[in-house]
Amino acid sequence: MRIEGVIFKKGEIPKTLLKIVSGTVRETRNNTYHDLTKGEYVALLEYLLGLPLEDDIIALEETELVETDIESDYENIIRNIVALRKIIYQTSVDFENLVLDDFNFETENI
Repeated sequence: MRIEGVIFKKGEIPKTLLKIVSGTVRETRNNTYHDLTKGEYVALLEYLLGLPLEDDIIALEETELVETDIESDYENIIRNIVALRKIIYQTSVDFENLVLDDFNFETENI
């Protein structure tokens, strides 16, 4: 299907898994937007976990999407989940561990 504009609305729980064939889709999470392009999945985490969307997901330009399922794209979906976890881990700050890491309590020279 070809679409431009809103794909999913805020608060909606995606019922279908969509893969981008061409175009650009913008997702917003935690007040930060992410542009998705060819080969990526729209609202992947919300679809898999059954979570409502934080904000509208929109196609910035005319975008071609195909409906897919977990069985046919299993390996690609797992790769995307691992990549998302790496991004979240690298960009998240855990203040409790940050403070404890600054003071090396494991050594005897305190």
